[in-house]
Amino acid sequence: MTPSTFAACVADPQSYFDRSLETRFSGNYDGYFQNLIDWFEEAQDSPACNAAITAMGEADMRLTATLVMEVFATDSIDRAALQYFPAGGREWCETNLQGVDSADAGLRDAAHHALFAFTARLRESGVTVLAGSDTPNFCNVPGPSLHWELERLVAAGLSPGDVLRLATREAAETAQRPAYGRIVAGAAASVVLLNENPLEDIGAVRAISHV
Repeated sequence: MTPSTFAACVADPQSYFDRSLETRFSGNYDGYFQNLIDWFEEAQDSPACNAAITAMGEADMRLTATLVMEVFATDSIDRAALQYFPAGGREWCETNLQGVDSADAGLRDAAHHALFAFTARLRESGVTVLAGSDTPNFCNVPGPSLHWELERLVAAGLSPGDVLRLATREAAETAQRPAYGRIVAGAAASVVLLNENPLEDIGAVRAISHV
């Protein structure tokens, strides 16, 4: 969910993309988050962007939002899970976390809310938003990062039931894997049993009893 994804939404997408790379890899996280905010603000008022999103909805487009791509609250990261990264990956991850921690909290929050609002805008236009983990970017560890993504999708306005469907059945249909994503005779997917009800609290996906 970046300027490179929706080129029709701003007048000069290349400048936003270049600035994103420049600030991101120079460690200028204040500039990085400000660039995201600027992009979403311009996209909000762009007739071309509205037309593009409407066309996506009418075409039944499917998009993996990966709201976990940017880590806005580093205290939500399961540090113990970082052991599953190769050594080089852990080092890069820790560098990312330090940079995000050093950024202005107001800018992080504003970029976060803009990202959620844009996701809601896509959903309202009929675009199917799928659940993805964006592993291994920004300390997104395989497994936990999908749980984080489900929680962020709910925070973006989706219901827990919708989110669970998007992460299972809708994902399997999009990937054209009919044997996955549903509980039926002959299905190939594992059944995950939980101790709590994820329809009441999406965080219950972490309360795994058996697989």
